[in-house]
Amino acid sequence: MGHSIKNRNDVRFLKVQEKLEHALAKFLRKNYIARLCVPDLSREAKVWDSTFYDHYDNLDDAITQFSHKYDSNIKDLRHEVSRQNCSLEIAYAKILHFVYKNRDYYRTSFRCQNPTPIFSIITIFRPIIMKGWSNFNLNLLEFCFRILTAEVYAVIGFWGTKEKFNKDRISYYANYLARLSQNSAKRLS
Repeated sequence: MGHSIKNRNDVRFLKVQEKLEHALAKFLRKNYIARLCVPDLSREAKVWDSTFYDHYDNLDDAITQFSHKYDSNIKDLRHEVSRQNCSLEIAYAKILHFVYKNRDYYRTSFRCQNPTPIFSIITIFRPIIMKGWSNFNLNLLEFCFRILTAEVYAVIGFWGTKEKFNKDRISYYANYLARLSQNSAKRLS
């Protein structure tokens, strides 16, 4: 990660990191990622190019770290849901609130037809989603989970693109996804 900086927890370093992340998010929202270069990102963040390299090795590193930040936050959310032993509907509601809170990032992934961010959420929540599926053989369960992953992606994609992440619909979609998940193994066997 970038050049050697002695104190990555320094307030100034963290503020610049935040500026770079906001600039990257802006380019992601506008879908300019294919044409993006370090000088453009640095100019948008109002930092020198050399400062960018204090934080990242290259643009791919910046994008990867940006994505990993969301993955680690969703893992924290999964641990919270597991500790509280939430129902599947509440778990999906928490997932949808997380997606809503980070809707610019997820809107961009839908616009770029990149299912990876949503697929990673579903994979992280796999143990919670698959509770009660143990009556079937392992190959069938794997097949069902892959189909369900595509279905969940489609539902969240519809909510995001057609309903523009309408926060008032989170309960509806959480209930719908919970029923879809609970019946998945039966429906697909």
